[in-house]
Amino acid sequence: EQAQFLLDAGVDLLVLETFGDANELREALFAAREVAGPEMVIAAHVTIDRHKVIDNAQKYAAKAQWDKAVDEYKKILKEDPKDVRILQKIAEIQIKKGSKDDAIATYSRVAKNYNDEGFFLKAIVVYKQILSIDPNLTELYSKVADLYVKLGHIPDALANLDTLATPNRPEIQQRS
Repeated sequence: EQAQFLLDAGVDLLVLETFGDANELREALFAAREVAGPEMVIAAHVTIDRHKVIDNAQKYAAKAQWDKAVDEYKKILKEDPKDVRILQKIAEIQIKKGSKDDAIATYSRVAKNYNDEGFFLKAIVVYKQILSIDPNLTELYSKVADLYVKLGHIPDALANLDTLATPNRPEIQQRS
């Protein structure tokens, strides 16, 4: 009925969407194709129920089922790869399961997204989180300094450069 009404109104594109139920979408697609014919352009999309996915991920995390929790969060990232809140949740889980390198990579994506969007202070906070995981990532001290310069916080920028220039500082652990 709805497809016929839209066709009668002169629509030349039908967009079908459902929340996570591919069978429902398939049925709607067949019904729309039957009414519209093969010439009509029909776009179809399955949208996830974000709240349900987050709830499932939290349940898995509460049971320390880290991989399942990450898999749930990745469903959201398929629709929005730059969702920094979800990326941060994934990084936190990666820390809990002992995957520090993965967490650093995920946090780095978050920091880059914040930097690209002009949220320099948030990027600094995330870079400092990374440095708390691995203080030997010395290149991050200069990134943090650059961000402080963008914010006009020159003393903070100089403090980060000083940390970088002084290898015996406690912030930077000597590699053996």
